[in-house]
Amino acid sequence: HPVAVFLEDAGLSQYAKLLLQNGFDDMEVLFDLEDSDMKDLGIPRGHAIKLKRKLREYQLQEYAQEDTAHMYTAALHQQVARIRTPQRRGPSQIPASALSAV
Repeated sequence: HPVAVFLEDAGLSQYAKLLLQNGFDDMEVLFDLEDSDMKDLGIPRGHAIKLKRKLREYQLQEYAQEDTAHMYTAALHQQVARIRTPQRRGPSQIPASALSAV
């Protein structure tokens, strides 16, 4: 389960069952975990701070991966557009022989 894996990686696996039983059963819901929730669940303040820090780090990693994927996709689309779109020549790039024929 993604929440259990995240908590294991964060060194807080002892809270996996507690959080899952209380409806924090996917990462999106876990991101919304508030101080009051952790207090109500009996999570000590130090572990609550650690959990919030690890959640921020996880979100930043996710956003960075999304940004990288978006940049890669945009670059790929630009390359495809360049291949499909013939280059236009400006007036200075048109051979003189072609201009005199007009």
